[in-house]
Amino acid sequence: MAITKNDDQVKINSGNNFKVKHNGAWISFGNTVEGTLEKTASKKEIMYSSGYAFDKASKRKGSLMIVLAQNTKEIIDMVDQILSGSKALYLYNGLDDSKHQEIYIPAARCIENLKLEMKGDSHQVIALEFAISPQSGNASVIPNTDMPSDRYASSGSVQTGYNPFFVILETTAA
Repeated sequence: MAITKNDDQVKINSGNNFKVKHNGAWISFGNTVEGTLEKTASKKEIMYSSGYAFDKASKRKGSLMIVLAQNTKEIIDMVDQILSGSKALYLYNGLDDSKHQEIYIPAARCIENLKLEMKGDSHQVIALEFAISPQSGNASVIPNTDMPSDRYASSGSVQTGYNPFFVILETTAA
């Protein structure tokens, strides 16, 4: 794979479809304002007897922060319901360079940090935070069986990512 300069791959607009798998069904949380997917590592300094130091990656974690554009009692009640247990997550991340980009997270827990912004000069939003559970190997998905029916990826075979937290899929637009 060669990574090349391509202005068509400059992503300006993100998608607008966030879903959580709850009780065997994909639940849509409506329109999104923004999202942040993170895979981070903390570092630990290793000191040698010579006095030289080396930073080594120690802990790795994944997280997803989603800001919903809507605020209804139904959405807030659903947030309270998805707090128990690990859930699969789906996020459509938009269309660029004639490819739909989708993110599948096999296991995450909603952290009970519901942030409802109520300002007089802007619409009210709900921010949700998810801690992504690492898989024992690289995260994988079978799009036809594991993802929502309105997905763009269409395959009956396993698609594997390069990390234990999530899989990013790209599908050429028809």
